[in-house]
Amino acid sequence: IAIVVAAVTTTSAFDGHLPHINFGGESEEELEAANERYVKIRDRILFAEATEPAALESGMDTGEGRTPQSYALEWIARHDPMQIDPEDPYLLERYGLATFWFQLRTDGKGQPTDDAKWADETNWMSEKGFCSWKGVFCFPRDGSKKDTQYDGNNVVLELNFTQNLLKTDDLPKELFTTMQDLQILDLSHNELGGTLATEIGKLAALEGLYIGDNSFNGQIPTEIGQLSRLMNLYTHNNELTGPVPSTIGNLLNLYGLGLHENALTGPIPSSIGLCTKIRNCYLDRNQLSGAIPDELYSLSRLADLRLRSNKLTGSISAKIGQLKSLELLYLDDNILASTIPREIGSLGSRLEEVHLQDNQLSGPLEVEISRLSRLKQINLSSNKLTGTIPEEWSDLKDLRQLFLSSNLLTGTIPIRITGMEFLVAMQLQSNKFEGTLPTELGELFRLEYLHLEENTLEGKLPTEIGQLVHLEKLTLHENKLTGQVPQDVCNLVTRNNLAEFITDCAGANSAVQCSCCSKCVR
Repeated sequence: IAIVVAAVTTTSAFDGHLPHINFGGESEEELEAANERYVKIRDRILFAEATEPAALESGMDTGEGRTPQSYALEWIARHDPMQIDPEDPYLLERYGLATFWFQLRTDGKGQPTDDAKWADETNWMSEKGFCSWKGVFCFPRDGSKKDTQYDGNNVVLELNFTQNLLKTDDLPKELFTTMQDLQILDLSHNELGGTLATEIGKLAALEGLYIGDNSFNGQIPTEIGQLSRLMNLYTHNNELTGPVPSTIGNLLNLYGLGLHENALTGPIPSSIGLCTKIRNCYLDRNQLSGAIPDELYSLSRLADLRLRSNKLTGSISAKIGQLKSLELLYLDDNILASTIPREIGSLGSRLEEVHLQDNQLSGPLEVEISRLSRLKQINLSSNKLTGTIPEEWSDLKDLRQLFLSSNLLTGTIPIRITGMEFLVAMQLQSNKFEGTLPTELGELFRLEYLHLEENTLEGKLPTEIGQLVHLEKLTLHENKLTGQVPQDVCNLVTRNNLAEFITDCAGANSAVQCSCCSKCVR
């Protein structure tokens, strides 16, 4: 293809605008040299398959319909103050970054626009080496491990553009095709959209991909499975759809997986069981369906599992007992319908939080849960659980939150519950608990929230409740309690922090008489 190239009239530092091109007055030798330089750079880009030929040539004859790629080629060939050698080993990286700039920072005609201004664009498109451009980190020079930003061109190891006000609906694929040694790509917390190009699979050295908190849409490319060195993959809080690709099972070095807060559908691929190094798995707040694959329970290094707010069905397998490293378990807000496997009690050495609320779980509260010696939070609310609170649960000495509301639980509130000496919040409302309130509740000195409404509790409110000086909410309505609220309890309102206090004290003939309640109901 014969291309005639005009020489530029300036080599000063790039000020954000493409310089004026002088289409006359140059000598034949100057025009020939400029043309030769342009062709060499263009051919270098095409030979590396960094860009399609049509994208480079688009609009060059007429100036209409030009692409960021053609602007980047023109800039690096004609206007770049550095005038990098066409054979320079880092030319492709400089071209790729220039394409990124023209796609995100300009108005489609090669001119910067304030609407697309970045929060920090220090040294971009200047005469300086791209290793000094904001967010670009290169291979350390002179053997230093820390000197990764300096005035020069070198192997790009990390691109970190987090929270930089980047905007585009079309991320240029050159970000993937020109950075062969890139290890970290962080585009999180910006305003980026569009689909992820399949060329993302070309980042063979990538170890960390962070694109969360943007507006990317479409499916996660199956080519993601080609990133065999990937250790962290976070695409959370976007608009991604379609399935979790089964090729994720190829990521044998994966440590952290965060695909949460998207609109992903379909089952959790069984191939996830091949990611044996994974410690954090966040698939929550999607529309995933089907059963939890048995293969997931084989991930013995898994510490944090979050599958909440999906449409998962089936049971919680007894194989959950294999997750010996598990610390946090979030399976809430699904359609799981089974008993709570007693094998969960074998996770006592590490498990700190269990969230199974808002499912269709049935059966008893397993005694084996008392073996979870490090447990700090357990939430089993809004299920169909039956039976009583096991006395053995009093062994949960570190428990801070006990949430069992909206089930079918019966029996009395165990006296030994006071063994939970660090308890801050207890929600037992909307069950079928009966009997009197144990005076021993007054020994839960750290308690701030106590919700016992909508049961069949009877008798008088114990004076010992007045010992709970940190109490902020106390709800006892819709029970069968009677009598005068003790003055010691009212002192919690007048002298301490009890702001919400509700009993069945409404009406002249109310069962409970209360002069300090924030609300009385019938």
